[in-house]
Amino acid sequence: MEILLKFRVTDAFENWYLKAYNWTAMAYSDSGFNSTLGFLPTTGWDYYTLNFTDLWQSYVHNNGTINVKLVDQGADYEQTYVDIDFFGVRIEINGTQFTFDNDGS
Repeated sequence: MEILLKFRVTDAFENWYLKAYNWTAMAYSDSGFNSTLGFLPTTGWDYYTLNFTDLWQSYVHNNGTINVKLVDQGADYEQTYVDIDFFGVRIEINGTQFTFDNDGS
């Protein structure tokens, strides 16, 4: 399973993290991702890609739902604007079909 994000931010001085909801632990987490160090973007368009290396099943609900969020390093005094050009989740599995429904803006 892979998450790909193409985005830009106005504040390039803090790390950004992609986290997914772990249905087993009942919390957002990046445990089992290929990188948990976060991503330090530029102020231009950047690509941020993560792979689920193990326990990926914990991040997929029984009905096929995957919840993902993008969070910054922490609160600061500068308001940050985030532009997202592309956001995708790719899953390659034998014998299972997933249908994705984006209900958000």
